[in-house]
Amino acid sequence: ELRTYFKQTYNRDTVYIPNGPAKYAPTDDRFAYGSSLGLNPGKYITYVGRLVPEKRPDLLIEAFQKLSSDWKLVLVGGTSDTNAFAQQLLNLAANNPNIVFTGELRGEKLAEIVRGAGCFTLPSDLEGLPLAMLEAMQEGIPIVASDIPAHQQLIGHDRGLLFAGGDVAACARTLEMAIANPQVLAAMANRAQKYVRLHHNWDDITSETLNVYK
Repeated sequence: ELRTYFKQTYNRDTVYIPNGPAKYAPTDDRFAYGSSLGLNPGKYITYVGRLVPEKRPDLLIEAFQKLSSDWKLVLVGGTSDTNAFAQQLLNLAANNPNIVFTGELRGEKLAEIVRGAGCFTLPSDLEGLPLAMLEAMQEGIPIVASDIPAHQQLIGHDRGLLFAGGDVAACARTLEMAIANPQVLAAMANRAQKYVRLHHNWDDITSETLNVYK
């Protein structure tokens, strides 16, 4: 997708070297931070990203509120000169104790919240290569995402579930499907984890980068 963009926009052939995910910090099994937020491991959906319009956390909140489930929704991320939009999200989630905003997290807290999630969801309208999704895939967390080209390339049809971008009802249906079919999602997550190890590992990335310079 990115190579096509540069060819069409600038008529340049490019060498594509994918980025790789960082490794999360170690965490213990007590789930202390998650418990302090009222979360139970495996019983919540997590979103990790800036709270900006193009990543569509608003759509995710609306879709979540349609679910008939005891799961929770955790939104991890800070604003990016988008305080007014962040306030809209808070208003949208008002009076729903099952929606949790953590603000920006790093280190052990971030690792604990992602590793404990039953599902990682990215409803973006626009992405290049979403590192937060790559990191969740590396951890073996089931993925639900909008069907934009970047997401299609990463999770395809057998490494996660895709829904029609911008469609609240489609997002809600797909999340319901994910919650109702944990074994199917676990198998997809396992394939996604292997895919990341094969195609987004730093040894290959380093070698390919050196080859370009040579």
